[in-house]
Amino acid sequence: MSFNQNPADTRLLSDAARVIMPEIGNNGLANPLGLIRDDFYTELEYPLAARTFKNMTYHPTVASAITVIEDTIRKVNWTVEAPDDADEQMKEHTQFIESCMHDMDRPWSEYVQEFLSIIIYGF
Repeated sequence: MSFNQNPADTRLLSDAARVIMPEIGNNGLANPLGLIRDDFYTELEYPLAARTFKNMTYHPTVASAITVIEDTIRKVNWTVEAPDDADEQMKEHTQFIESCMHDMDRPWSEYVQEFLSIIIYGF
């Protein structure tokens, strides 16, 4: 008797072929509290990372590279311009954004300086 002759037998065979096999073993990484901590440099993990990145800025090479990047970005003349094919609503939005840049409690350049912290910390 062949399983190919009876559709019910074929269904039984396909169900039998589906064996649920659980995972055995692990990936070998230490994971206390479900967190995988496998960084080679533990000083680059939270919460030590911010202090480590700040200390790196004291190195002359890193400090000079950051200074060049920050000075270049600070020299930019920040403007908001609507595209040439902008409709009236987009032009109004452009004017609103431009006015927001100049109506803040501090100058725009101070905000840019704060934004540049992303170079050191990444956020």
